[in-house]
Amino acid sequence: MKVSVVMPVYNGKKYMTYALNSILAQTFTDWELIVVNEFDSVDGSYELINEYIKKDRRIKLIQNTTKLGLAESLNEGIRHAEGDYIARMDADDWSHPMRFEKQVAYLDLHPNVGVLGTWQHHFGKRDWYHCPPRYSDKCMATLLFDCNLCHSTVMMRKRTIEEYNLFYDPQYSIEDFELWSRFMAYGEIVNIPEVLGEYRESDSNISNDKMEKINVDSIEIVAKSLKRYFNLELDEKEKSFFVLFDDPFKFCTTEEKNSILEDLKFLLNKIFIINKSVRFCNDAVMLHVLYCVWNRAVNRKMYFNEKIKDFNGIEDIFLPYNK
Repeated sequence: MKVSVVMPVYNGKKYMTYALNSILAQTFTDWELIVVNEFDSVDGSYELINEYIKKDRRIKLIQNTTKLGLAESLNEGIRHAEGDYIARMDADDWSHPMRFEKQVAYLDLHPNVGVLGTWQHHFGKRDWYHCPPRYSDKCMATLLFDCNLCHSTVMMRKRTIEEYNLFYDPQYSIEDFELWSRFMAYGEIVNIPEVLGEYRESDSNISNDKMEKINVDSIEIVAKSLKRYFNLELDEKEKSFFVLFDDPFKFCTTEEKNSILEDLKFLLNKIFIINKSVRFCNDAVMLHVLYCVWNRAVNRKMYFNEKIKDFNGIEDIFLPYNK
């Protein structure tokens, strides 16, 4: 078996037909689909999955007998997988017909790559294209600070997952970001620069409590990455620079904000200098990524996907702000 598709389901019947049909339509046919239906998924998803199982024996169902949550449901699917590669798929998304064929061909030719994503079209609530970096150096440098990867398009090496215990950690609300932060120590992460996935944006809102948990978790993930790859220990004030979905300056005076930005500038300088020693990525890539971190702090804008800018040195990355 070459590819094991792992698809968690929680009351996903409404759109799941699109997801299932997109797997059946793949030009690459050596796959199994492992659907993990959550314990309290009661909208008819279970019955729909079984109808598809009657049509194609490559489809398998794991019915959770207790509430596992997303991360553990994914882990359960991976543990049952027989394929060399684990392909992610969500019940309300769909994959283009040549997705598996192109990803398998790439992974077969590049044994150093542990995670392979693609670009993705978002539709529904908004319409836009998520185009994360193509090459490993920029992709992984970006993943130090931001979860810039299309989760439901990735294909991973099962051997690497098992050898280094790279399963999803259910303690984190952004389990994919946390996984990538560990995975890149054992294999490159790259993207095929082609839209091979469709992502449905729903109208459901994230609760304030969950958003707060995401912000707390994102800070800890960045801090652990900087410790793991740069041996850099952040204090609590420095950790606050890296919140993903909140404005760290919303309660600050202009004077307080300027003081904090000076501290951030000092920290980014330190990361740039350490990178020269540990060689996590080349100078041009690190300057671009640090520029994006700075721009997000100053202007709350995220430009991780744009082309690498031409900076002469670290001082060039710092956009002006009110002093």
